[in-house]
This record gives sequence, structure tokens and C-alpha cells, in this order.
Amino acid sequence: MHTATKLTLLCLCSLTLLMSLKCKKEYVFPEETQAGLNTFGCKVDGKIWVPGGRPFRGPELSAAYGNVGSRHYFGVHATDNSSYDFTVVQFGGDSIEVAENTVYPLAKPGKGNFYGEYVETTDNFYRPFQTNSISRGEVRVTKFDLLNKIVAGTFWFTAVDTTTGKKVEITEGRFDMKF
Repeated sequence: MHTATKLTLLCLCSLTLLMSLKCKKEYVFPEETQAGLNTFGCKVDGKIWVPGGRPFRGPELSAAYGNVGSRHYFGVHATDNSSYDFTVVQFGGDSIEVAENTVYPLAKPGKGNFYGEYVETTDNFYRPFQTNSISRGEVRVTKFDLLNKIVAGTFWFTAVDTTTGKKVEITEGRFDMKF
């Protein structure tokens, strides 16, 4: 066999082996920081949850702040799509200006409110859990820097699946992100 053919076969075998291995997710709980490090973590029903992903699966972590007309919007979104089923933790608000060292209650989605949401999918079944007027939480913004586009803080919330009444507890949340 020629050297080029051997090298090609070796590369193909290596690639096949790598593709067949399942990547094991590392659960590294991020520290509370305020430097725009793009970190996010929380506990979901007492278990550490951090965003993760597979190649070509889209963004795992994003933050946004801006204006649509005279309305301000703010949102933080994190996805763990490291397996076929995926989960999302997100919170945000509409028509509220964000300020440093401010606590925002999480309630039901709607204009003028912040809300929290946890989403799980299993076998293409989409199940959202949301905060509402009874199941609530809060986001504490500890850093909000418009010049450097950094937002950081902590959060917690209880969210409910309105179809089944099942609850999920999101605790010890922290984020440090660029928007």
C-alpha cells in the first residue's frame, strides 16, 4: 500500500473512532465573577446544571439587551444540548431598564415583567416550565456595564409546567456574560 493510502485509512479510522465515542459532560460549577467571562450555571432540582453542546448545534449561551422602539428588552439564555434531548434555562424581561445592583422579581411572562423558564425535551416532546404569579423567583444584577457590554449576577426561581402542575426548582444560579 502506498503511504498516502495508509495515511488516509488511518485518518478515516481515527475519525470513525472519535465520532463513535460519547463525550462525557463535565459539570464544573462556575464561580461568581463579573468580567464578561461567558459563564453560567445553576442547580436544577439540586443537581448542577451548566450549558453544554455538540458541534453544529447552535449557541449554548447568549445574553441580549437592547431597544425595540421605546421598549427595552433583556434576556439570558443557556442550553445544554450535549445529548439528543436538551434542556434550557433562561430568564428575561420586556419593557424594563436594567441597572447594576438591582433585584428583579421573576413572575409571569408579559410586558413590564421579568420571568424565568426551564425547558426540557425528551423524544421531541417540548415541555416548558415557567414562573407565574405564584411560582416566582428573582434575578440580582450585580454588574451591568453598557460600555463593555457585560452583565453578571445571580438568580433562582421555581417554575411550573401548566399542563401537569409539575414544578422544577432552579437554585444557586449565576451568570457572567457579554451581550
